[in-house]
Amino acid sequence: MKKRCFLFGLMVFCAVLSSPSHHLHAQPQYDYNVTDEEFGADGSDHEADTDALQSALSMAKGSNQMITIYVPSGTYYVERALKIFSNTHVILDSNAVITRINEGLNTNLIHNCDQNGKMDQVGGYNMSHDIILEGGT
Repeated sequence: MKKRCFLFGLMVFCAVLSSPSHHLHAQPQYDYNVTDEEFGADGSDHEADTDALQSALSMAKGSNQMITIYVPSGTYYVERALKIFSNTHVILDSNAVITRINEGLNTNLIHNCDQNGKMDQVGGYNMSHDIILEGGT
């Protein structure tokens, strides 16, 4: 009887360790982080991060697979509209903010464009698709 209880307990223990819920709290994997040296965005200063954010977004240009870009906590300032390409998943930390420096201009923060970066398409289905913007402000 003790041997059977031990085996049952061992089976339950192994099942718990191998269950998918065991990995629910694992750190998500991102293809790119805008604060990495490659891009250089800094959400802790008052300098423009336009080029850094655009460089990260441009990593999806021409990609046939979803690219995930992470924006950590902080405030990121942009001077002009950012272009977003197909197959882009942007995950902003809940405390991440992207804001315009020159709010007096009546322009968008993000532009959907074709895979060549052009925004002059009218009608048709040539603009970017499969875009996810998640979190942040």
